[in-house]
Amino acid sequence: MSVHRIERNGSVVWRVRWREGGRGSRARTRTFERKADAVAYEDELRRRRRLGELGLLPGSQETLDEYVCQTWAQTHAVTLAPKTAKHYASLYDLHIAPHLGHHKLAELTAEMIARWQAERIASGAGREAVLQALMLLGSILQRAMEGERIARNPARIVRKVKRGPRREVRPLAPVTVEKLRAASRERDAVLISVLAYAGLRPQEALALTWGHVRDRTLLVERAVSLGELKDTKTRAHRTVRLLAPLHEGSRGMATVLR
Repeated sequence: MSVHRIERNGSVVWRVRWREGGRGSRARTRTFERKADAVAYEDELRRRRRLGELGLLPGSQETLDEYVCQTWAQTHAVTLAPKTAKHYASLYDLHIAPHLGHHKLAELTAEMIARWQAERIASGAGREAVLQALMLLGSILQRAMEGERIARNPARIVRKVKRGPRREVRPLAPVTVEKLRAASRERDAVLISVLAYAGLRPQEALALTWGHVRDRTLLVERAVSLGELKDTKTRAHRTVRLLAPLHEGSRGMATVLR
């Protein structure tokens, strides 16, 4: 067990190094910005070794579900945007909780998480969803490590599943769009026109007002998210050129958007 001074990217940090077992056991490390914190942590490790507690960090005996419900959700999830929080909750409930939620934080290993990832793919879960679930799990365990519940984040060293091939975007032909418009009510026809001829996301199209319609362009600066007006997905404002079919239908847009 020792404290070492290390220079990293032009700054000095202090690393505590120790072994949980005897000789031949894997060495573990933790880095601190202040020497006093490193020394205090080393003293705590020495105290635990005397009491036979080394390896049992406070909170490590919590299950993943307990930590998420009692700490992560109340401390970290509340800072997320509502849409993001809802998406994370769905990922956790569907992909993580049923398979890993009952395990103690101290029991989670890189091998266990890698096996979980493989089993989710084998069960038919989408690769993108599994990848997002793994990233969420990694974020949760990172918070647990920062809260000194676990000594390391095992998800960080798990090789992520590769994304599947992207499907080519094939826009509808103008003839098809016009058939849809002709068969729709005026409000629906305007929405179809904006989506097809301006390329807006549905959430962006629903946030349009007549004030966003210019002589030759549309201003896109807002989007509807869970019934509320928010920034666009990229948080960047942009203008979109009004193609002829959309420009010709601007009178209908005026009636609907005003």
